[in-house]
Parts: sequence; C-alpha cells; structure tokens
Amino acid sequence: MPLPVDVPVAGFGQAPAPSPEPGASPLLVSWPPITVPIMTFALPGWAPFKPPRPEVWSRAEPVADRCPLKLRWSRSRYAEILNQLRHGVFDSWRWWQLGLESYDWDAAAVGCMPHFLPQATPGASAANASAASASQAITPVPASLPPRPSPPSPPPYALRAPVYLADRFRQAGVILYPHQLETAWRVVTELGGRALLADEVGLGKTVEAGLILKEYQLREGLRRILILVPASLVWQWYRELLDKFGLQPILQRTTFDWHRDGVIIASLDTAKRPEHREILHSLEWDLVIVDEAHRLKNMQTHNWQLVNRLPKRYLLLLTATPVQNNLRELFSLLHLLHPGRLGTWASFRRRYLEDERTPKDPAALKELLAAVMIRHRHGPETVTLPPRYVYRIDVHLRPDERELYESVAGWVRRIYRERGRLDAHVFSLLTLERELCSSPAAAALTLARLTRVDAGDPRVITALQVLLRQGFGSKLQALVRLIRSLNRQLIVFTEYVATQAQILGALRQAGIVAFPFDGSMSPSRKEWVRRSFQQKGQVLVCTEAGGEGINFQFCNTLINYDLPWNPMRVEQRIGRLHRLGQTRPVEIYNLVTTGTIEEHIFYLLHEKIRLFQSVVGELGGILGDPSGLKEFQGSLMRILVDWPGAQEGRRMLDELAQSLLEAGRQRQREQHPILQI
Repeated sequence: MPLPVDVPVAGFGQAPAPSPEPGASPLLVSWPPITVPIMTFALPGWAPFKPPRPEVWSRAEPVADRCPLKLRWSRSRYAEILNQLRHGVFDSWRWWQLGLESYDWDAAAVGCMPHFLPQATPGASAANASAASASQAITPVPASLPPRPSPPSPPPYALRAPVYLADRFRQAGVILYPHQLETAWRVVTELGGRALLADEVGLGKTVEAGLILKEYQLREGLRRILILVPASLVWQWYRELLDKFGLQPILQRTTFDWHRDGVIIASLDTAKRPEHREILHSLEWDLVIVDEAHRLKNMQTHNWQLVNRLPKRYLLLLTATPVQNNLRELFSLLHLLHPGRLGTWASFRRRYLEDERTPKDPAALKELLAAVMIRHRHGPETVTLPPRYVYRIDVHLRPDERELYESVAGWVRRIYRERGRLDAHVFSLLTLERELCSSPAAAALTLARLTRVDAGDPRVITALQVLLRQGFGSKLQALVRLIRSLNRQLIVFTEYVATQAQILGALRQAGIVAFPFDGSMSPSRKEWVRRSFQQKGQVLVCTEAGGEGINFQFCNTLINYDLPWNPMRVEQRIGRLHRLGQTRPVEIYNLVTTGTIEEHIFYLLHEKIRLFQSVVGELGGILGDPSGLKEFQGSLMRILVDWPGAQEGRRMLDELAQSLLEAGRQRQREQHPILQI
C-alpha cells in the first residue's frame, strides 16, 4: 500500500490525474493548465487581518499515475501568502526568503520522483502494465525521456547575496568568478569585515566589495555605508552599484548628505576638507570602503588621518599595489584595519623586518598578512582574459613632412651636443620632435614657446606654417582610412589636446560620429560622454585622462595614435578595454611614422619589452617607483636625442629593455615573501 508523503508546497494542489489513453506511457500524460484568479480567490474559513487559524492540509493526492508518492499542501500557508500578496506587505527580503523556500519545496516534490517511477511497456494495456510493474523491480526513468530538472545547488560558500542578486546579475551580464566568491566569504566569516583586498588590476575588486556590502546588508541590515574613492572614480562606483547590485547610492554634494542613511559615495579629497572631516568623525558608520587605498600609505597625510578617525564597524581597503616603495606603507594600511594589533612601527620592524624592504621572517610575516589581506593574481585559477592582437600600421611622411622632421631632429642634436646634458630646453625640443609625429597642430604650440628663448632654424617655422595651412597630414589621413576599413566601435588615444581637436575635426568631416574625452571634463560630463559613446558613437577620442577611472569593456578595439614615454601609460590605456568583463579578443592598432623617434619607441615597447602581449607584471614594480621611472626615461631620452644610427641605436635599446626587465624581476623577488599570499 503506498505511503502518503507530506511535502508542503506553497502553490497549488495537484489535480487528479486524467486517465491515460490505452497503450500510452503514464509519464507522457499532458496535464491541463491550472488558472487561479488571485484577486478573487478565497479559501473556506479565511479572512484578512484575523488571528491565524489552525493549520489545515489538503487531501493527499497521487503525484503521478502508479506512483507510490502522494502529495498534500497546506491550505493555511497558502492563505497566508495570498493575504500578504493582496495587501502588498512583501519587501525584497521576504521575496528572497520565499524564493529559497520554494526551491526547497520544489526539490522535495520533484527531485525524489524519478526513483519511484516504473518502466512502462509500450503497447500493453493498463492492466498488463500494472501487473508487470507489480512483478518487476523498480527501474529508472527510460533514457528516451527528457531529464527532469535537478534540485538547485546551494549557493557557493553559502552566501546570500549571489542568490538574492541572481536575476540582476543575469540581466547585467555579471559573471561571478570563484576567487570573488571566496574573497566575500572569507571577509564575512573569517576576517570579521576588516580586510585589505589586494587583487591584481582587472580581477574585479569593485565586484568583491559590492558582494561584501550586499551580504552584510542581507545578514545584518547595515544602514550607513561610506565609500571614499578618487574623484575620477565616483561615477564608476555609482554605476557599478546601481547596475549590478540594485543599490541606490547617494552622491555626496552637500554637508547634509553625510547625515543620510544608505550608501554614500564621496571623493576622498572632498571628505578630508575641514568642514566635511569634522562631520564625518562625529557620525557612526556601519561599513567604510576606500578604493585606491595606496593613497593612505603615509600616516602623516590627511587621507590616512581621516580614515583612521572615522567611527566604523567594518572597513575594506582596495588597492592593487599595497607595497610600492617599502614595508612601512603596508604597515600603515594594516594599522587602519586593526589599530594596535601590530604594535608600533618600531616593534613591528624589530619583529618582522631586516630593513624597510627586507623581511626578517618571511613565513611569520606571510601568516600575519594572510589574516588581514587577500590577494589574487591573473592566471587559470582566477581569470584568463581574452587574447590581445597587436597590429602595426606604418605611416610614411610626405617629403615636406619629412624635411620638417629632419630639421627639428638636427636642431635637437645640435643643442644637446652644445650643452652636453639633458636640460629643460633639450627636453622641450625632444617633445617637439615627438609632437611632429603626432600632428602639426600639437607641434605649433610647443614651437611658439621655444622661439621665445631660441630662434632655432627659421626654416622650421616656415615649414610648419605651410603644413598647418595644408590641413590634414599623412598620419591623420591614415587614421581615417583605418577607421573606415574597420567599421566598428573603437577608441583612439593621443597624448596631445591639439591633436585630439584635429582628429575630431577630421572624423566629423568624414561623417564619423566621434566624441571627445579629456581631463578638462567634470566626472559627470565624462559619464555622460561614456554612455553616449556606448549607445550611439563610433569613435571616442581620448587624451591620457581616458586612461584611468572609466572602463570600456563593451568596446574591444583600440588605436594608439601616438605612444607615451612611460610603458605603464600604454598598459593603462589597454587596461580600459582588456579587463574583467571583456568577452572578445582585444585588437590594438599602433600608428607608427617610419624613420622617426616614434618607430624607435614602438620597437622598444613591442619587440623588446613585449608590452602589448600580456598584462604588465615585472614592469609594475620598477616603473611604479618615481625614481625608477625617471631613470628609465632619462636613459631612453639620451639614446633618442643623439640617435647613433639604426644598428647601434637598436643595440642600445635592447640593452635598456633588458636592464628594465631585470630590475623589475629583482623588485618582485624582494616583494615575494610579502605579496605572495
């Protein structure tokens, strides 16, 4: 005799199964749809706003034909749900709880059914099938039938936020990676809500912080959250929290905004002003998040003192470079997270360090940092980004352009040899030489300043005036042809505002929709341009201001109209597109004027340093240090300003690249015990 099994279901009761046609499989019965008019539905003995009645269950009904399981459902529970629906008392938290319960009920009702279903015998009568099922052992569902849905697996690490935000993540195209879930779980359960998130660039520290924020809201109902970021990142954080996490952040604009409940996003520079700092220190904060936290590496700065004095329960510090110069910077960040736990700087240094760069006991220091810092690196265990494809587009100067360039290059060599050193005047002349590779408009401004102190070669001024009257040069014409041939959404980077204006003019004359993006724009204006470009623009023309602060994962093509001195600037440009969230291969086009200083720089970056092929690793250690960057640029300028010829010049560039890479690897070896957590 079949046993009745009580499986509570917050839904409708099972109607009696219709009799199957002779010879048909009982599993293929088509069930009639059930329509329940919610607004007029009423159950016996139910009325709103009355004390709860004793629980009433429906009659047990078979789950399916010839299935030993029977199912019944709670009429009282169903009436309670209808009551809440009618009077609109469901908030997002209750909806989420109900969703979890419904998953459990569905798993109990559906997940166990296939194990008790008998195998049908095609062509047999109902009686024969019944006799066969009684005499044969229970067999699994035939393989020809579609598989039944498996019960939903529990959320990774038992976090509530990923389940609560599942629909929003799906709509926004957010993919949660295992290292992000691991980070959120560790911060909430192991680190007590105080942690240094130090993942490498592009691994999604903002998503990790948003997960932690939402998890604490669901668990503890945090009311007052403060997010301090650089001014250029305010709108990016606002957009991330709004689109991906369904939050309604408050952009701080007045002193009154500090007193409002919710998620407040503010610029770190604004918050440290005296009129704002005193208000912040007088308020209680449930959670404080600081992005680009390496700005807090010095205890003597207003930034560090502001965050240190904030009354806060939880604290998250986000930075990809927790150590830039010495270990005292790391100590400053850890002291913010756990004041006094590490003792004073003097005691910390005696216990753990040989000097400010060398750990005394790497194992002990690693164990200490693992309790407060989480760091992940690019690789198969975290994120493997799509590949990069690099293309070189050669630009051949016209005879008049070539003559002007050679005149300026000779001018630079003559002044350098006369003075015997790299001074400000030589550097300005070298800048002029690079600007000629970009556009005559950019070179004209520099030349106007130079002629005040050095008349130079009068032929230079005459030739430049001729080029300006002619309009677009060879490089600009090559850019327009390239954009038309690609016929896709892309970003053009240049170092010079005058070149940006000339590019925009040429593209608009060619009928190409182009937007400018530069440092003169306010954060809100930058956000407006970004959205306009994403929705209806073909080209975004950026100066170096576009290399930081705003992400363009929706675009996968970049054109370097000219190349900067600093390789990290080039990587910063690429990182706006080639980062977490990019799903397509990234294509990088470099316009290179042959036989010029630009070709030598491209050779150094592409052929020797291999900058474009992968994210910068060892270079970050040496070029992130101002002294290391200055030494590299000085060496490069000395080679380029007195170019000895193709063969000898290439040999000198090879040696410079090798020394740069070796210095970076040495810096990584020094930091290995510290950052390899």
